Amino acid sequence: MKFAPAILLCAAPLYAAAASTQTYNLPAGTLEQSLTALARQASITLLFDPVLVAGKRAPALQRNYTVPQALNILLAAHGLEAQADGEGYTLRLQGGASDTQLPTVTVTGASQENANGPVDGYKARRSATATRLDVALQDQPLSVKVIPAEVLSDLGVRNTTEVADYVAGVARETTAYSPWGQSFYIRGFSTYGSASTLNGFRQDGFLGATDTSAIERIEFLKGPAAVLYGASSAISGVANTVTKRPTMGDFNVAELSAGQWNYGRATLDANHALGSDALLGRVNIAAESSRGYASFAGGRSNRLLAVSPIVTAQIDRDTKVEMELSAVATQYGGRCDSIDPVPELLAISIRKRIVCDRLAHADQSTYSARLEVEHALNSDWSVRVAGFLSHANSNRTEQYALNDPEISADGHTIERYTQYVGAYSSNATSQAELRGKFQLAGATHRLITGVEWNRSYGQYAFFHAAATPFDLINTNYNGAQLGPFQANGPANYNRAIAAAAYVQDFIELGQRWKVLAGLRYDRVRSDNGNAYTRSVDEQQTEHALSPRLGVVYQPWTDTALYASWARSFSPNTGARDINGKMFEAERGVQYELGIKQDLLAQRLNVTAALFNLARSNVLSADPRDPSGNYSIASGRQRARGAELDVVGRLTPAWTVLGAYTYLDAQVVQDNTLAIGSRLVGAARNSGSLWNKLALDQFGLPHWSAGLGVVASGNREAELPNIAIKLGSYVRYDAAAYYVNGPWRAQINLHNLTDKLIYTGQGWSLMPQAPRNVSGSLAYTF
Repeated sequence: MKFAPAILLCAAPLYAAAASTQTYNLPAGTLEQSLTALARQASITLLFDPVLVAGKRAPALQRNYTVPQALNILLAAHGLEAQADGEGYTLRLQGGASDTQLPTVTVTGASQENANGPVDGYKARRSATATRLDVALQDQPLSVKVIPAEVLSDLGVRNTTEVADYVAGVARETTAYSPWGQSFYIRGFSTYGSASTLNGFRQDGFLGATDTSAIERIEFLKGPAAVLYGASSAISGVANTVTKRPTMGDFNVAELSAGQWNYGRATLDANHALGSDALLGRVNIAAESSRGYASFAGGRSNRLLAVSPIVTAQIDRDTKVEMELSAVATQYGGRCDSIDPVPELLAISIRKRIVCDRLAHADQSTYSARLEVEHALNSDWSVRVAGFLSHANSNRTEQYALNDPEISADGHTIERYTQYVGAYSSNATSQAELRGKFQLAGATHRLITGVEWNRSYGQYAFFHAAATPFDLINTNYNGAQLGPFQANGPANYNRAIAAAAYVQDFIELGQRWKVLAGLRYDRVRSDNGNAYTRSVDEQQTEHALSPRLGVVYQPWTDTALYASWARSFSPNTGARDINGKMFEAERGVQYELGIKQDLLAQRLNVTAALFNLARSNVLSADPRDPSGNYSIASGRQRARGAELDVVGRLTPAWTVLGAYTYLDAQVVQDNTLAIGSRLVGAARNSGSLWNKLALDQFGLPHWSAGLGVVASGNREAELPNIAIKLGSYVRYDAAAYYVNGPWRAQINLHNLTDKLIYTGQGWSLMPQAPRNVSGSLAYTF
C-alpha cells in the first residue's frame, strides 16, 4: 500500500496510540463518519473499502478506550474487524476473509480537514479565505492565520475581537456601537469594522453584532484582499468568520456558562440529517445576559439572543445547495465603559462610570441570509452562484460631555448632553463564478473567473437634548433629560453600488513552485444625501484595477518560502469633509516576504513575515470638528514590520499558540499631521503565548490546564499625537479543563493581575475587563 508522506507521519506513533487510552466523544452516526472522526482524534491511518461500510450505522463512543477497543465497538455489530499492519489499520471481514478489489479509502486526521470545516486541535492546515479555493496554507504566498473554534472555547472568548491578542499583526479595536461588535487594527491600520466578512461576504462589524456560538473558525488574511473582496474590503486585510456547516452523523451539544457581573449564557448546537443523508441541517442558538463590568446599580443589563440555522442539500451527484440564516438581537445599557481620550478621565477607576447613567440604553439587531449553489460540469469544471443579504440596525441613547475641556473648573463636574443615534447599514452581494482545473505547458492550473455586484447602504441621524450634570466625586446615576430631542443636522445616508469582474489562477509548477496571480476590475458609483428626503448631495463614479501576484518555493516538504505583491482599493463612502464633500477612494499597496515552516513531524507550524504596507488618501477625524462627525484625508501612511506566528503541539500533550509583532506605523505625508506621527493603536512591540497542557502524565487523565500571557508596548490614543499614550502592559490568563465522555467542563481566569488596559478607536477609549472568573459545562448527546 502506498502512503503519502503526511499519512506516514501520522502513522508513526501507531503502537503508542494502540496501547494508551484516550477520551472519545463521538455521537451516533454513519459508520464511515464515525471511523473518520476516530482516525482524526486518535491520529491514526485507517484504510477501508467503502463497500464494507456503506449503509451501516455506528453507536455513540463516549468513554476512555484504546484504539483497538474503540474500533471493536464501532465494527463488531457489522462483522468487521480492524487489522493492524504496522503503518495503520485496515478494515476487513471478521475471520480474515479476503479483501475485495474495489478502491480503498484512506482516512487520517490530517487528510480530513477541509477549508470550511473543523480543525483538529489548534493547527489548521487548509484555508479558502485568501483564494476561495481549498488550498493548503503552506501553498499560499500570503499571511493567513486561522483561529479555530477550539481556541475560542479554550480562551473563554466572549467577544470575537479578543482573539486578536493571539494573531501577529492584529490588535483589538474599540467598537463603541455594541459590546458584540467586531473591529481590528490590521498591520497598524484601523478598519472600523470594514474588515469583517461572514463566509466571504461583507458584514458591518462596527455597527453589527457577532456571536461566537456558530463560529467554526476566524481567519485573518493580513494585507490587501481587493482582488477577491473588492471595494467592500479593508485596505489592510480581512477577518473572515467561517460558520459551522452540517456534518454526517446526528449530535447535539448543550452548554451553560456563568461568571461575574451576573453573567449567564446558554447555547445549543444541533446537527441532524433531515430525512436522508442528502439533506443535512444544523442550528446554533445562544442566549446571554450580563450586568457587565461597567454597569452600576439600577443600570440596564446586556442581553443577546442569536439563532443561526443552516441547511445543505445534495440535489444530485453534481449539484449542492447551501442555505444559511443568522439573526442576532441585543439590548444593552449604552457603551457606559467608553470614555473620551482625556487625561483626567484616564486617571479615574474604571469602576466609576463616567458621564453615562440610567438614561443610556440601546437596541441593536443584525440579520443575514446566504444562498450558494455549486454545480459540477465534469470532474474538472464547475460553476458557483451565490447571494448574500445583511443588515444591522442600532438605536442608542447615551450621554456625552458638553464642553472642551470636558471637566469643569471645579475638577469634578461634567456638563452633559443626551444624544440619540439611529443608525442602519445593509449589504447585498451576488456572485457568479466559473472554476476549472486543467494542465497547460506542464503546469496544473486552478482557475477562478467571476463577476460580482454589491450594494452597500448606511444611514444615521443624531438628536441632542440637554441633561443634568455628572459629578465624578458624588456620583449619581439618576440623571434626567432636560427638554425634548432636537435634530443635530440632517439625517444622512451613504450608498455605493459596485460592479466587478475578476480572474485568479493558482498554478502548480511541479512539486516545488506555486504561483498565485489575480486581477480585479471595479466600477463603483457612490452618493450621499438626506435619508428622509432622498435628495442627493454628492455623487461620484470611480474605477480601479486591483492586482495580486505571489510565488511559493518549497525546497523541502515542510518548508515554504514566499513573496507577494498586492494593491487594494476602498471607496471612502462613509465619510464627508466639514464642507459636506465626498472623498476619493483610498488606495493601498503591499510587499511581503515570508517563510512557513512545519516542525516536529508537522505537529508545529512557524510562519514569519516581513511586510511594507502603504496607504494613500487615508481618512481621519477632522480636528476642527469637535463632534467627530467629519473627516479629513490625512495624506499617506505607512506600516512596515515583522511578524511571527506559532501554532501546534510541542509534544503530544503540550499545545501552544503564539505571536510576536514588530510594527513601525506612521504618517509619512500630510498637510496637517506631523510627519512621523505614530498611528493610533499601533504598538511597536507586542506578543503573546497561550499554553495548553494535558495532565495525563501527572495522573489526571481527564484534565488539562491553560496559561497565557499577552504583552504590548505603549500605543497612541489619537491623531494628532498630542497628550494621550496608552501604557504598555502584560496580562496573564489561565484555565482548567475536564473532559470525560460526553461531558466537558472548564474554568477561565481572565486578567489575573487585574491590569487596567485600554483599547482605542481614535476618538474613544474602552477598558478591557478587570480580573474575573467564568465557567462552563457542556454535554454532547
